[in-house]
Amino acid sequence: MPDLSLFDPSTPWFDRAPDELWLPYSDPEQRRMRDLVYGTSPEEFDEMIDKEELSQDLVSIPRSWLQDLLAGSRRQEEPKILTNLDVLGRTCRPRRERVRAPSKYISRREFWAAYEAVSFANYCGVVFNVELTILWEVAGFDGPKEIDEAFVSFMERYRKFDEHRYVEVYYYAAFENGEDKGYHSHIHLFFPHHMKSELRDWLNKSLRTADGSAFFKMKVKRPERFVGQWRWFQYTMKGLDPRLTEKENRLRDTDGAYHQEVGLRRQEETGLIAIKRVRFSRSIAPSKRAKAGYKLSHASFMQETNAQRYGKVEYERGFMARVGAETTAALQAIEIV
Repeated sequence: MPDLSLFDPSTPWFDRAPDELWLPYSDPEQRRMRDLVYGTSPEEFDEMIDKEELSQDLVSIPRSWLQDLLAGSRRQEEPKILTNLDVLGRTCRPRRERVRAPSKYISRREFWAAYEAVSFANYCGVVFNVELTILWEVAGFDGPKEIDEAFVSFMERYRKFDEHRYVEVYYYAAFENGEDKGYHSHIHLFFPHHMKSELRDWLNKSLRTADGSAFFKMKVKRPERFVGQWRWFQYTMKGLDPRLTEKENRLRDTDGAYHQEVGLRRQEETGLIAIKRVRFSRSIAPSKRAKAGYKLSHASFMQETNAQRYGKVEYERGFMARVGAETTAALQAIEIV
């Protein structure tokens, strides 16, 4: 613990050493900024790390970067309506949201949620077939907050586009922050293959800057291509935290990495992200899966081969469940008659 007699309480939160963060503040605003990022106490900070709401790398992130990130918090509290640089939704809906601490990796929790979401979609008879990348920062969207609002606005418009065509919305997305591309998102969609020209035309109109430049890339795969589906999943998850815990390392004779444990072919640094990294459509969100009673066993996954993990097992299991339910319903109808 630092010597309080030598400590200056006017020291800004971003200039303090980790063991000085919870010492007194002469400026209430500096204490408020500390609370937004690290929590109100060391115990809350530890709890946030345990729940993976906060990156364990946060303390090592340059303080100046965090200071710039939160500078907007000192401005007026009433959020403004942001006007896009293109035809993307005309305006972005303002949202009040607690400042999210930057993360360096996709967490294990996010990886499992994404894997289970894709598996659940397969179980429901849906195979993702559209690979979409949107270059938000290249398009001119400025800062995490504006990019987050642009993403939400775009996905809301996409939902209406699908519903107008009687297509149920299935997607998941992962954000990255590259040195050249800046903030961008990799999105995996399901969309009927025979209607792909409609989707491409809509995207060409929706994702263009004021000078007419497109800021997206799209590839449509043929229906029920499981290899392609899981290959893109692995690509979107390449930012998974590779670090093993001390306990996991003690159980191994050689050094390993977590992405290898779960069968990912590659792992890359995908940049600091100050917004939610992994997103889902409502159709495969955790609440939807819980309501359906759908839960996979992580222990079983760790014992399976990659062919089993990233194949069509759940699709076939869901097909048999639907056939069984339809057969039961038909027999009950016969009995009623």
